[in-house]
Amino acid sequence: MSNPDFLTRLREIGRNIPLAYREERFAQVEEELLTLLDIAGSPGDKCDVLCVLANHYHYLQNDALGLEALQKSVAYCPDDVNAWIGLTEHFHYHDVDLTRAAECVETALQKATAANALVRQVLGVRLRIALEQDNHDLVNATLTSLIDFVPSKGSIDVAFETDFISRMPLQFIDRALLERYKALAGVGVS
Repeated sequence: MSNPDFLTRLREIGRNIPLAYREERFAQVEEELLTLLDIAGSPGDKCDVLCVLANHYHYLQNDALGLEALQKSVAYCPDDVNAWIGLTEHFHYHDVDLTRAAECVETALQKATAANALVRQVLGVRLRIALEQDNHDLVNATLTSLIDFVPSKGSIDVAFETDFISRMPLQFIDRALLERYKALAGVGVS
């Protein structure tokens, strides 16, 4: 169980990061996060701090430290969906290793499905990776999963995402499937 004071401090750091970055107080942000990591009591608390720390390192374009923080986060909380999403996106956007990103997103999907949380978000990440890999079969399968998935009442997830629709290679995508997805997402059908 998380300590409420700990969570308050983590949220406060998170709220202050934009101003600290504008004022170029990068070392201060890192110091505050590392101090908080040292006093984190539970693995979940450590995981939360490490995810914020990874984002900090990525912002500073220190991908090696970002990866290290994410790997520690996954080690502390191997079932945490956000940690796996972070690791997936590290390989997708920072180290640009689409094979490793695809492997991580499948683990993230297993964790999300088991937790019944963030399934739609993970499927969106999976779809973006599949698009970049030109894996049209997986794009179609993922669209089907997105259409078929119904979140349980009270589960945490994202709305239907649309940023990838314009990048769909229409000659390889099941048009009826895409039109069904667009209708669910509230995007005009063509």
